[in-house]
Order: sequence, then C-alpha cells, then structure tokens
Amino acid sequence: MRWAGPVVGLLLLAMYVTFLARNDIDDMMGRGALPAIPGGWRSIAAVLGLAVFAVVVARAWQDGWRGTRLRAWAISHPATLALGGITLGALFLRVFGISDNLPYTSYPDEPAVADRALGILQTGDYNPHYFVYPNLYTYMQAAVYAVRFFYLVSAGQLSNLDSITPTDFYLWGRLLTALLGALTVPLVYLAARRLYGVTVGLITSAFMATNSVHLVHSQLITTDVPATFFSALSLLAIVRLLPPGEDLKANDGQARLAPVSGYVAAGVAMGLAVGTKYNSALVLLPFLVAHAYAVADVPEERVRRFLGVRLWAGLGAVAATFLLTTPFIIFDLPSFLNEVASVITHYRFGHLGFEGDDNWRFYTEIFLRTDTWPTLLTLVGIVVAFVRHRRADVLLLIFPLAFYLSMSSYRVNFTRNLLPMLPFTSILAAVPLAFAGKALLARILASRRINPRLAGRIAPWLLALLVALSVLPMTASALQRGYRQTQPDTRVRASQWLDANVRPGTKLWLEPQTPVLTPGRYLTGHSEHVTDNPPDWYVANRYEYVVLSEGAYKDVVYDHPEANPPLRDAYLRFFADNESRLAASFESNKIDHPGPSIRIYRTAYTPPRSTADVHAQYPLGASFREVSANGGTIRLLGLDYPQAVEAGSALPLTLYWASDRTLSESYTIFVHLFDQAGTTLAQRDTAPRNGTFPTSQWVANEVVVDEADLSLSDGLPPGSYMLRVGLYLQKDGHVQRAFTLAGGPPGSGPDYIVLGPVMVQAPEQK
Repeated sequence: MRWAGPVVGLLLLAMYVTFLARNDIDDMMGRGALPAIPGGWRSIAAVLGLAVFAVVVARAWQDGWRGTRLRAWAISHPATLALGGITLGALFLRVFGISDNLPYTSYPDEPAVADRALGILQTGDYNPHYFVYPNLYTYMQAAVYAVRFFYLVSAGQLSNLDSITPTDFYLWGRLLTALLGALTVPLVYLAARRLYGVTVGLITSAFMATNSVHLVHSQLITTDVPATFFSALSLLAIVRLLPPGEDLKANDGQARLAPVSGYVAAGVAMGLAVGTKYNSALVLLPFLVAHAYAVADVPEERVRRFLGVRLWAGLGAVAATFLLTTPFIIFDLPSFLNEVASVITHYRFGHLGFEGDDNWRFYTEIFLRTDTWPTLLTLVGIVVAFVRHRRADVLLLIFPLAFYLSMSSYRVNFTRNLLPMLPFTSILAAVPLAFAGKALLARILASRRINPRLAGRIAPWLLALLVALSVLPMTASALQRGYRQTQPDTRVRASQWLDANVRPGTKLWLEPQTPVLTPGRYLTGHSEHVTDNPPDWYVANRYEYVVLSEGAYKDVVYDHPEANPPLRDAYLRFFADNESRLAASFESNKIDHPGPSIRIYRTAYTPPRSTADVHAQYPLGASFREVSANGGTIRLLGLDYPQAVEAGSALPLTLYWASDRTLSESYTIFVHLFDQAGTTLAQRDTAPRNGTFPTSQWVANEVVVDEADLSLSDGLPPGSYMLRVGLYLQKDGHVQRAFTLAGGPPGSGPDYIVLGPVMVQAPEQK
C-alpha cells in the first residue's frame, strides 16, 4: 500500500484540474462558463504528467532512499509538512495576480494607507493626519516603501523623493499584505492545535488559507488582512495562557497560571490588533475569558487572582502598544476624536451601495455564497460549541459573536470588516468536520470490514479528501481571479493600440478611468463626460480622437438609467451618431479582460495632410535652412492668431510647419512678444506640440500643426506689440544658432520672423 498516498494525490489533482477547466466562475467574478485554463487541455495533460512523475519519484524514494535523514524527518513530522504545503499554497493564491495591472488601481481605499505612507517619506512628518484607521499599518507600509525607494535609486529609476510615482510602490505594499495573510495560516494552526489537536489545526489552516474574502483583500493595501493577522496572533497568545486540555488543575490542586510575560505577550498582540483596526479591541473579550478560566479553580481566591498583576500587565501592554503604534491620538487629539466620530456616524447612516437594515442576514448570505461549506460548518460549530460549552468553545465563541453583532448593528455592510473573525470561525468550522469526519470514516471502514491497520492509513487520506472538496470552490475561484488579473488591462491594450496607430503629438480628449498614456507622446484634454462638449467643439480645438471609458458612462447609461436621463440620452445619441467613427474598442469581461471597457472614436477633425490643405489666417513663405552644409529646410507655412487679446489671458497662436526631409536634430521653437524697444515681455520656448512631436520625428513634407499659445501677464500694459518666431538648437545646456531665414516678412532677423501688430487690451472688470 505504499502507493496509496501518491495515487490518492494523483486522483485529487486530476479532479482539481478538471474542475478548473469546466467550473463556472463564482458570483464575485460574474457568471459564464470558464474556458480551459491557460494552454487548454495541453496544460491539464502537462500537470497530470507532472503528477505521474511525482508518483514515480515518491515510489523511488520509498524503494531506494530508505534511511535518509530527510525521509526520516518527513515521516516523523507529517503535520509540519502538511502545514508547510498549506502555507505555501496560501501565499501562492495571494501573490498570483497581485499586480492587477498596476499602475491602474480600482480599489478606492488603497490610497488612504499607501499615499499617506509615502507622504511620511516625502515630508518627514510622522503624523499621517488621518485617524479613520489606526496608524500601525501606515507605518509598516512606510518602512517597506523606504526599502523600495533605495531599490529604485540603486536601479537608476529614481534620484530623489520628489520624483516618486505612488503606484511604483503599490506592488511592494500589496506583497506585505499578502505575506501577512499567508502567515495567518500557521498562527491559526498553532492556536487550533493547542485547543483541539493536530487534525483540527490542519483543517483550520486549510479553511484560513482559502477563504475567498480574505484572498481578495490579501491583494490590497488595506488594514483588514493585517488586522486579521494580529487577531490570529492575539488568539494564539490568549490560548497559551491556558494549559492544554479541559482540566486546568495541577496535581497539587493549585491553579496553574501563565507567567506575567505570557500576559504581556498577549497584551502586545492585542495592542497591535487594535493599532491596525479599532474594532479589533473586542479581542479583549476572549482574553478576559481565558484569564477568568485560569483563576476559576481556586474559588476562595478567585477575585483576588483575577484582579492581580497578570491582568493589569496584559491590559497595560494593550494600551502601551496601541499608543506606540498610533501615537498622534495624544498629540492631535481633536483630529482623532473628530475622525473616529465621523466613522461611527458614517456607519450608522450608511454608504451608498453598501448599506442595509438586516446586515446580520446579509453577511451570512455573502459568506454562504462565497465560502459555502466552511460557512455551513461554522454554523454547525457554533451550535456544537453552545451545546458543549467547554472552555475552549466559549473562548472561541465570544469574540466572533460580539464582533458579528457589533458590525451587523451598523447600516454600512462592508464584508471585509468581518475578516478579523476568521481565525476564530475557521477553528469553529474545523471542529465538527474533524470529529464527525473521523467518526463517519471509522464507521464506514468498520462496516466494510477493512483491516484496522489499513483503515488507519486510509482514514486520514479520506478526511483530507473531504477538506479538499470543501475548499476546492474557493481555491478555483482564486486561481481564476488571479489568472484574469495577470491579463492585460483594457487600458493597457488601448494605450498599446494608440502607440501603434496614432502618431506622436496627436491631440486626444479623455474621460476618467481611461489609459495612462506614454509620457510626452500626446497632447491631451480631459473632462467627466464626452457629452460635456458639442461635437463641433472637438473639431474647433483640433482633437483627433476622443477616448471613452465605461467607468464614466456605464452607471448612467446601463446600470442606473433613471438617475440622469438627459446624460443617458446624450450618451446614446453620441454612440448612434459616431458609430462609423469608432476606431477601436477594448471590451471588458469577467474571464480574461480586466478593466473598464474603452472606446476610441475619431472626431470630425482632419489635420492637413499636405501643404495644399493648409488654410492659415496669415499665410507665409518663410524658410528656415539648417546652417550645416547638408542641412534641410523647415518652412513656416502660416499662422493663426487674433489681432487683439486681453492682458492676463493666453494669446492663441497656431503655427503650420513642414520640412523637406527627416531632420537629425530636435529643435526648440521660440515665440516672443516684444515692444517697440525690442524688449521681450512674454515668451514660450518648447519643442513642437508642447514637446510631444520633436522635429527629429517629422516626416518629409508632413504638415505639423503646432498650437503655441503664449501666456500674457495681467500687468502687461495695453498697447501694440510684435511677435518674433524662430528655431534654435539647445545642446549641452547652451543655445546654438541652427538656421538662416529666407523669404521672411519685412523686419525679420537673420534667423527669425517678425509678425504683428498684436493689440493688448486691459482686462475687463468683472
């Protein structure tokens, strides 16, 4: 029967990958049949092949590697091996897909921690000025970001704190959350093992490792998963205050109390939990219960022992740790009180889309939908605990019941708020499965008249199979979600399409939640909705494309059309009128295309394709010839600008350029406004199209429309002024003359043209 373990493992693996290939995505991911996992059935065949290889290696290990130190250790520590595998699996599930197409962030609560942690680095102000959450996790994130900063500096990607881009740090911050989420698994195992034994401990760790809500939030920079970690740490420290088993008396009849150091350790753990999330303070309840049980066996000294130094040492450690992790509640007390009061008020009156009047039922329904079997087992475990009411049962019950009732009493219903309960409820779920599973398997094996020795070997594998089937849906859901998050975001794909199909310097208008564009490549404008402006406005302002995001229109057009009928109708008209102008569409789905749906439309504006298409307000025939012997020629075909403008505004100026060849250098265009004495009073020196379309990228005979608006000081005296336009080369920090002018207007210089006059008027009084 040496093949029993590997064969069962192979069968479980085959069932698992088959489930992955055909299972429907759960409600958190939307509905619809999941296609074959990446690579299709070939991947499944490859995985099964690896499993067969593992079976062969296992057999060779048994036959040929007897007596090795590693095998001897493995045989004597099966629970440790199992726990290690579960913990590694937990870490993998939390890391898989954790980048989720950064730099795009779709979860609004992450900046509340991440950006304030970066603010500490940038300002040196250790007061986050934010007390909606306690400050421990903000400081932990800041420590990680400091390491990340030095890594980026050493890699040559950053030179100082001022050049920080927040999303460059988000992945490291998320990895810290994922690590804490995975480390919660061995903590709950140790606590469960001390209370109920190894079997319950392993089942508990499996439930903790695969909880759907915990997996989702283990990939975010929020306080819920860290609070769960410290809740589990507190539970482990609390159960260690009691001797194992139900009998707490020593042989001499005296109660055995844990040392003061144990109480201090428990207090520190609880202080860290409260320093991560305020409502974790309810973890004091099992601490008080454990302490009461510890002193309960000496009736005549019960009160004195309960109020002894151990209790106060533990409570003092809680308070001291909390104050050390959130110190500015003392130094910035009004802000602390006001913000905590605002949180309580907010939870009492509701949060649009996350509110209800029967949240006690809402939370149960959510967990039944996402984690069906563990939740059902938790409910059974609660009933069992009430019926047996042993000390371990009561110790486990009091925190989740108080926590659940507390959170259900509020109108707001964020599911993540219940995560600190999981270390307790995972144990409660494991107890009935372990005990009932053992009893049922013993009965089945006995009825089959199987050899007791053989039955003893089979029973653990069958129990493991029951646990695997219980956690299989959550694990599959996590892998499906992780796979989706590793696929290119719709905004990434849209940005790649723009780079491949749209020339540099193109003017784009974008809605919110549209692509982060390649820096310095495009001219852009922004607004909340494409319908904020009429179609002619985009043409008049020379926008070639408008980029729409589902994040801007989906709610008003599809989800809640009754909320704003005029805006909905405006969008529907836009979609109908511009159907033929749709240049590209990147649709989102619940399987492999994350992100909002993106639509890219061409406008009715057509930039001039040749010099014959240029119809400038002031046509010119000026040519700028490169000084070098083999240089090219840049022609200024004409300009658009008004004859009068108000001081304190921008002088709209459009230049039409073309070159006779591809140029080797990137030149700077200067525009100066000067008075009759030749004094420059306003100037603009940039590369063409605000630096997005350098001359080195121009194509021969291509028309370049350069919008070079000139800002005028509000103190500029009214009067008549002239314009001066030219090009120069800036190299090694020095300005070099690069062109000679031919065919310019009268009064032009050797390398610049002079235009005008422009009348500057006094600003209108408002």
